[in-house]
Amino acid sequence: MRRVFAVIGIWFAVAVAATVAFGDPVVVKVDAPESVIAGQPYAVNLLVMKYGRRLHGQHPVVTLHYEGGGAVTYRATEDGHDGIYHALVSVPLQGTWTYDVRLNGHVSSRGTLAAKLVSPS
Repeated sequence: MRRVFAVIGIWFAVAVAATVAFGDPVVVKVDAPESVIAGQPYAVNLLVMKYGRRLHGQHPVVTLHYEGGGAVTYRATEDGHDGIYHALVSVPLQGTWTYDVRLNGHVSSRGTLAAKLVSPS
């Protein structure tokens, strides 16, 4: 019976060590509109967290990809609070765009938005 408990204890220790080393990746929550006016800047707010704690000193990058193959990249800056970042983004053309947020070279968040020539109603 002791062997069973020892094996279970070792298994849990390995699982905890693996979770701490490789698990719970950085989470980026994106606050972006679903539709925008082409050519006008809009704000994208990012919240960067790991293990439920806000991270400061990160360098997130927002990249917009056009369905025709073009891409536009914007750097987000820290907004004075731990873990809150701000990027002023402008979609140059109308159409459907996808965006991704990269942090340390890895895609942390993805989404889509529609750019129109007139104000969305």
